[in-house]
Amino acid sequence: TPSAVDADPAGWGPLRSSWRACLLGLAAPTLDRDSLERALSTLLADGVDGLRDDLTWGPVVACASMAAVVARSTSHARMLAQAIEPIADQWAGTAGAVSFGPFRWHLGRLLASVGERAAAETHLLEVLDRCDAAAARPWSARAHLALATIDPVRHRDHAGAASELAAGLGMRRVHQLASQVLGELVEPARPRGLTRREVEVLGHVAEGCTNRDIAARMFLSVKTVERHLLNAYTKAGLRNRSEATAFVLRHGLAD
Repeated sequence: TPSAVDADPAGWGPLRSSWRACLLGLAAPTLDRDSLERALSTLLADGVDGLRDDLTWGPVVACASMAAVVARSTSHARMLAQAIEPIADQWAGTAGAVSFGPFRWHLGRLLASVGERAAAETHLLEVLDRCDAAAARPWSARAHLALATIDPVRHRDHAGAASELAAGLGMRRVHQLASQVLGELVEPARPRGLTRREVEVLGHVAEGCTNRDIAARMFLSVKTVERHLLNAYTKAGLRNRSEATAFVLRHGLAD
């Protein structure tokens, strides 16, 4: 809290401005856009080069990026994106003590906020690949959510993946936002009481995908895919993949 920063128990007075900047980013969702815009203008009055050149630089830039996205501040978003791009493969941290995630995640969200959606999606998909490989599941969930926010209809699967991951990890805010994206989408009519996930799995079967292929596409385990298939086969009275493909085409379930 600001009062804890002001107390300065460790005698780190010179770093107080850096900690305040981090608090700005963390509290951004609770602040109004005008307040965020003013705070960003003060923080970045001399540009990114005016920030402290020490271990707090990464967290401060990351938190300023979070505030700029919430504030929808185009000028600050472009400034921060330009600063982050050369170091996109690094993480916004202080030698492991504090981490605000991959810079590429921040870069993707900044670009999306200024309308550069294609570039944003490229960066966020790269974040997903790297975080999945490193088993950094909280940041995978955040990357899924960021993609779903860019285009909820086209990235419906990412909203679902963000919701499932966040629920399992106890990330209440991410789960809430992902569920909100899913809730705003108009659900098409589905035959035989099939769930959305079951229809998705059948659609991938109709495309000729193996269970492992489907798991990779939907960011699920193979066992979960098998369970969805078993439920779908039972509800629709299907016996094999050929019948599943015919069912999908008959009911117009293919994308």
